[in-house]
Amino acid sequence: MILLPWRLWARPAGLEVSGNITQDTIWNKSQSPYLVTASLQVMDNVTLTIQAGVIVKFADNSGLSVANNAQLLALGTANEPVVFTSIKDDSQGGDNNGDGGVTVPTPGRVMSGAKLGSNWYAGCASIVRAAVAAWRQGRSEVFVPLAHPPGEAQVDFGQAEVVIAGDPVTASYFVMTLPHSDAFFVRAYPKECTETF
Repeated sequence: MILLPWRLWARPAGLEVSGNITQDTIWNKSQSPYLVTASLQVMDNVTLTIQAGVIVKFADNSGLSVANNAQLLALGTANEPVVFTSIKDDSQGGDNNGDGGVTVPTPGRVMSGAKLGSNWYAGCASIVRAAVAAWRQGRSEVFVPLAHPPGEAQVDFGQAEVVIAGDPVTASYFVMTLPHSDAFFVRAYPKECTETF
């Protein structure tokens, strides 16, 4: 009988993901690590939420892209960060490629680029961070400054519950504001009718 020395490595569990995420999805720690085995895209109007403590590992030639109107929420904390790393990184989530530690991750392999909307940004982590900041700035809310020239008025009508002689009564009211000077005029009436206003 001949005995050959060999090792048998158990491949730790992990959830393989690829393709399109077409509905709001939550990745939780109990199913971690998530193994991105091919291209994975978060589609328009969909949110991928990655909870604290989740490990996401990327195989060679795989990637994650987020469409223009989609969201990626990584909810890591100081004690339980969300970790993005290579499938070759056995220090995070175990030996998910089942090679017994033969392969090791190459520095910069995971953060070699990022796709934001339809734009691809290549480079190191600092370049990707700068690209994310620029992308977020372009997507920020827009506020229109309010300008109220002298003589402009705003008018509104409504109803309010008032107490007259101890009895609750519904009264109609008229409000006129002058935004330039912040002056206002309010008048209550017993009923709404053309003659009142």
